[in-house]
Parts: sequence; C-alpha cells; structure tokens
Amino acid sequence: MTLHNFRIGSQFLRQGIGAATVRKAAQWVTESRPTVSQLMLAVNAENEPAAALYHSCGFRLTGATSDGRIGRENIMTGDIATMVA
Repeated sequence: MTLHNFRIGSQFLRQGIGAATVRKAAQWVTESRPTVSQLMLAVNAENEPAAALYHSCGFRLTGATSDGRIGRENIMTGDIATMVA
C-alpha cells in the first residue's frame, strides 16, 4: 500500500505529529487491510527532514527513484508491524 500527498502544515512541524500520523495510518492498515504488510512512499530527494522522519518511523530507501512533480523522488518502504510497535 502506498502513502500519497502526506503533508504536515508548517506550523505543526517538529512536534511529533508526523510520526504519530504515520503510526496511526499503519495502525489503520493493520486493522482494515490485514493482508497488507508494507507501506511505500516517495519523498523528494532534497527534502532531508521528511526523509529523516520516514526513516525514524521504520521506512528505508529501496534504491529506486522516480521523476516527481518538483524533482527526483526516492522510493521508501517499511514494514507495518515495525511502525505500529
């Protein structure tokens, strides 16, 4: 399953809301789609704070990239079980 257009308003950055939201999304997937074991997303290659957030939530780089709307994006994936633990 993929996450798309995940954003936190600038006034709410660095308050733990992003990590809590990723955990809540993973929890929803666990409950609603129990056969899904991984989440995947694309993050702009220049958005280091977002990549660090996703890494702290259990996502890892796959090595794949794509051409995004505003530049190169790195593809990340993570195990849902890790995110809800």
